[in-house]
Formats: sequence, structure tokens, C-alpha cells
Amino acid sequence: MKKPAALIALTLPALGGLAALSWEVIWQLRTSLAFGVSASGAAITLATMMAGMTIGAAICGRWIDSRQNTHPLRLYGYLELVIGICGLALGATFQWLEQLDRAIYQWSPTMAPLAQLIGVVLVILVPAACMGASIPIFGRMGKRFGVSMSLLYGINTLGAAAGTLLVAFWLIPQFGLQGTAVVTALINCLVGLTAYFAANMGEQNVDVEANASVGDIAMPAWDVLAIVTATGFVTFLLEVAWFRALRAAFETTTTGFSIMLAVVLLTLGLAARAVPAVKARVKRLEMVLYGAGIAILLSTPLIERIDLVLLSLGSHHTPINWFAITLLLVGPAVFLLGIALPWHLEDGYSGRALGRIYAFNTIGSVFGAISAAWIFLPMFGFVHTAWIAGFVILAVTLLVYRTRMPVWSHAFAVASMVIAVALDSGVGSERILFSFPYGEHTVIAHHEGPDAATSAIEFENGSRGVFIDGFAAAAFWPTAHYMDWMGSLPVLLHEDPKDVLVICFGTGQTANAIRNEGVASTTIVDINPAVFQIAHHFPGNEGVLNDDSVEPVLMDGRAYLRRTKKMFDVITLEPMPPNHAGVNSLYSKEFYETARAKLRPGGMIAQWLPAHLTSEQHARSIAKTFQEVFPNAGLWADPADYNGILLGCNGEATPLGSRWPGLDNAGQGRVVLQRSLPPQEIRNNLLLDRDRLRLYTKDSLVVTDDNQLLAYGERLSMKEAGPRSTRVVYREFMNEELPQEQTPAEVSVSH
Repeated sequence: MKKPAALIALTLPALGGLAALSWEVIWQLRTSLAFGVSASGAAITLATMMAGMTIGAAICGRWIDSRQNTHPLRLYGYLELVIGICGLALGATFQWLEQLDRAIYQWSPTMAPLAQLIGVVLVILVPAACMGASIPIFGRMGKRFGVSMSLLYGINTLGAAAGTLLVAFWLIPQFGLQGTAVVTALINCLVGLTAYFAANMGEQNVDVEANASVGDIAMPAWDVLAIVTATGFVTFLLEVAWFRALRAAFETTTTGFSIMLAVVLLTLGLAARAVPAVKARVKRLEMVLYGAGIAILLSTPLIERIDLVLLSLGSHHTPINWFAITLLLVGPAVFLLGIALPWHLEDGYSGRALGRIYAFNTIGSVFGAISAAWIFLPMFGFVHTAWIAGFVILAVTLLVYRTRMPVWSHAFAVASMVIAVALDSGVGSERILFSFPYGEHTVIAHHEGPDAATSAIEFENGSRGVFIDGFAAAAFWPTAHYMDWMGSLPVLLHEDPKDVLVICFGTGQTANAIRNEGVASTTIVDINPAVFQIAHHFPGNEGVLNDDSVEPVLMDGRAYLRRTKKMFDVITLEPMPPNHAGVNSLYSKEFYETARAKLRPGGMIAQWLPAHLTSEQHARSIAKTFQEVFPNAGLWADPADYNGILLGCNGEATPLGSRWPGLDNAGQGRVVLQRSLPPQEIRNNLLLDRDRLRLYTKDSLVVTDDNQLLAYGERLSMKEAGPRSTRVVYREFMNEELPQEQTPAEVSVSH
């Protein structure tokens, strides 16, 4: 093979893989912004992408066999150009889909999911099909240039791993979402044009004749299809199950997810690259697959103890640490599983056969991901789902290769099953991941849903909390004092609140505080059905969901605001921490503009500002963004737990905080309550009025849907020694304006 041909054959698939995974990230983000963050939306996007790749592989495989004289590089160039052109239209297309979704939901809510499916298919199916079509083309390229098919597939997968990291750590932080789409489209176009011109220039300088596919194996045997389907199924089943624990370990951040996905892709790419060596030494794929099943069963006890593993390594973790830990825990099993597909891809099949093999592997992957999220995790939890993955690959291997398996291999398989079962740590039934800092506890309820594990637990002192993927999301304990005020403050600032929207339910403290203030109608929106199901385990909310004045709605809060026709007097929200995956959309300028459009004149909005859980730069950016949309704003700090609450008014007439109608008019048509703070302390805890808040945020960046600042501009470890309270952060800013004697002592809190 000539060197220029080698360079082209290896470089272009790598760049194509890099762009492909960039598009996957962009599609998921665009879909969540257009239709809301949801497990069903993510499943629709994944299924559409995989379906497109399946269709593309199948069609291209048939077509390429009938076009023996078509240069594979030219065809690959055409496909990459189509992907790039589709990508350039992505931003405008998703904006149109968002408007269509709102119109259809208001016309018929039951038709909205179908409209979402059709919209995603229209946007994603064609470029995804072009991506899938590359597999049969790689087969032709390998024969034409004398390159191993497994090498081409491995290079493509390694490019995808690089793309995952590049998007998370450079492209989106540097160029924003739309800029990343443009850069990725340009990469596709560059690959396409290079492939096209290289094909024209090199027609007479190839090492293998154009008709080299004559004599290829026309159709794979059933056992080949069974193996590639099973390995695709198990790999994605395992990825979803194990990622449930690893997400908790890495704080459910987009950075953490990108690292985990990159590890999986890197491992699969290395596995493909190693296929020729493995074939030469092992010669028996069944032993590799049996090893994969055993590795799954032996790795799961470590993964279910990921919190204890991290505790033993210390409290400071970096992306490199996360990468290394993930690679050590999931790498061996994924590497062995990843041998199967490229093992068969380079067996000399025709284009049609390659398309069919890849299609079956993709179909197995789709079923693995969807069944894990919607069937196995809800029924069995992530630990037992991982066991099922191990059992499936062992069973399929035994079924396909039953006469060739040595007796001793069965003994190893049985021993690994016994070890996995014996070392079951009871996650979900006896303990919750990452609850050790809070002491001994009892699991009262545990729900594994498609997108999160939600638990209600009780501690030795009788306090109770909600944990979502290992994060203490809400609780009845001293550091949750502010949750009542998330509801009371905006109501007390309003002249006559009648309709209130609560986004994110938690344990129900905020919603109950609003009800106790005498509000006539409260709508509660939450994306997680489990929080409604476990609400009765928290008597402190006084059965708020059973009140006729309260309407619970299961939906993404941003999507609800965009879709509903209702108007509100008060909106209050306490999402998960800003750096968690998908949460940037509830702190962005576009979200606040949507919220303002649903507030009546004089309406109030309240948002949690967790200064102790994010960098100071991001805390300032959140406040800056909030005040960009609600200029009449202020920041209130809870004196008991030091959490910050941003307050904004949809109106400019009276500076926020100069009047408190709920306190001023108590007994004159307003409810009189025995609250946890006296009226004067409530007023005094408005730490920053609108002028000082503007000064505090003047040099900060605004959070937008495009820059994804909180999700992808994350600083993974704060330089401060530990969490810093809201009052301490603002005291340092205000200096003499906030004397020491007026500021509570510095404390560290964990939400």
C-alpha cells in the first residue's frame, strides 16, 4: 500500500468518527432544549439515530455490491458532505420544531410525543443513515487499499472517543452550541471534499483492483448475527446500568458523562485495533466472550462500591482521576465485548453482508439501551441489571459454541456468578450510594427510573431525605431550612398571589409553604415521577399533594412553561445543582425569558442560588443572567443554612424588598402565620438589593442555551478549601458595606 493511500484511508475515518460523536452530543442537547429534558426524549433521539445507522448500513451494503466500479472514497466523501450540510441547518430546524411542539401541545397534548418523534426523525434520520452507510464503505476501502477492516473500524471509533472529549472540553466552551455545530459541519465537509478529490487523483494508483469484492462471503451465518446482536445488546445494557453508579460518582455532570462515554469508545476502538493480534493468538472468539461475561460479573461488586472506592482515594478528584477509575472498572469487560463485531467485520464479507452484520449489532444496541432504562433498571436495579448482562453473554456464547467450550470454562463462569451474588452490597435496598457522609440510614423507598435512581432514606436522628443518583436533593434537616422560604418569600413579596408554579418538588416543603401562605392554586411540575410517589414518606409536607388546590404535573419545567397557556403570579424553582447534566436549561437567559412571559405584571420569581456547590464565577453568572431578564431583583440569604435565593419582580415600579405586602398586610386579608423567622429578620436578610446585585455581577458572563456555561464551562474543583456559604461570598464582595458583626459565622454545608 502506498503511503498517501494509507494516510487517507486512516485519517478520514478518524475525522468522520470525531464528527459523528460530536453530532450525537449536539442532537441530544438540541432535542432537550426543544422538547424538554426527559428519558423518553433521550430514548427517541437514540433510537432514531440508531435506526438511521441501521437503515444506512443495510441500504449502502446492497448498493455498493452492485456498483463495483464506484470508488469507495468518492462515495464516503458524498456521505460526509450530506452530513455536514444537514448539520448547518440544525439550529434553524430545531427552533422550528420547538415552535411546532408548543402549537401541537396546546392543540392536543396527547399528540405531542408523536410530533416529537416525527420531528426528530426528520432532522436526524438522514445524517444518521449516512453515518451507518460508512461501514460497508470501510469494507470496500480496506480491500482497495489493503487495510484491515478492523483497523478502519477501530480508527473510526477512536475518533469518536476523541470527539466526545473535544466537544466537552473545548468546542462547546470555546464556540458554543451553534458554533460547535458549524465547526463539526466543516469537519464533515473537509473530510468529504478530501475524500472526493483523493478518489479522483488516485484512480490509477491503487494496490487492489476495483472488483476485489468478487468472491466475498455473500451472507453471514445465523451464529455470527446472534453474536454481534448479543454483544451490542449487552454492551449498551451494561453501559446504562454501570453509568447509573458512575454518574453518582461523578456528580451527574456533563463532564463526567463525557468522560465515561469516551472511556467506552476508547476501549471499543482499542479492541477493534487488537482484533488481528487476538485472532492470531487466541483464535477462538468464544473464549473472549466467556471472558467478557466473567469480567462483567467480577467488575460489578467494585462498581456498586464506587462511593467507597472514591472515599479511599481521597476527596479531591480531577477529570484524569475519573478517566482512570472508569477505565479500570469498565475497561476489561467492554474491551472483551468489543472484540466480537470487528472480529467478524474483517472476515471477507460482501458489502451487503457487512451492512447486515452492522445493522444487527445496532439493533441489539438499541434494544439494550431502551430495555435497560425502561425494563431492567426499574425492575431489578443497576446491580442486578449488570448481572443480567453477564448472564446473557455467557448464555448466548454457550448456545452458539456449546460443543467447543471446555468444561473448566463453565467452572469459572459459575464461580464468577457466585462471587457477584455473594458480594451484593444491597444498593437500593440496604444502602444508598454516597450517603456515608450523613451517617447510618434506613432505606424507606427506592425507585429506579429510566433517567435516575430516587430514594427516600431515614437517618438515626429521625431526619429524612431524598437522594437522586447519590445526591442529597432535598431533606427535612437543618441545612434545608431555606426550602420553606423558597415558597414563602415570593408570595410575601406579591400584592395578591392567586396562581403559583413550583418547578421541582423535592420533599414538598416549598409547595407546602406556599399552601400555608393561603394561595388559591398551586401547580407543581417535576420531571421525576418518583418524587411524587415517595412524598407520603415525608410528613413535614403535610400531604400537600392531596390538597384540591394543588395540581402535580409530570414534565420538564422549562417545557411546561413553554407549552402551557396558564399565567402565574409567582414562579419558584429549585433545580438540581447548576453543573448537573441538563440543568443549564433552567438557569439560562432563554429560560428566564420564558418564565417572564408566563408571569403576570407584578409577578414574582424565586430561584435557588447554591453558591456553596458551584464556583464563585458561576454563582455570579447565574445572578447576572437572572438580573438581565428581571432587572428588579435581589438576593436573600437564609440565616439558618446560608443558602441564597434570587428574587425577581416582573415590573420596575417599586424596588424589590422595599415593600413586603404579605408582612405589611398581615391580618388585613393576608394570612397570619407563625413562621420560623420574625418579620424584621425576613426583611433584613435581603442581602443584596438590585443595585448592589448589579455591581456584584457586572463583570460576569451571561448563561445562555448556546454557551452552556454551567454544563460545559464547569470548573471541576473549586480552589477554595471547601464549600463557602452564600453570606461569606457576598461579605467578601461587599467589604465595609456588610460589617463583620452583621454576618453569621462561616460554615460549610452540604446540600
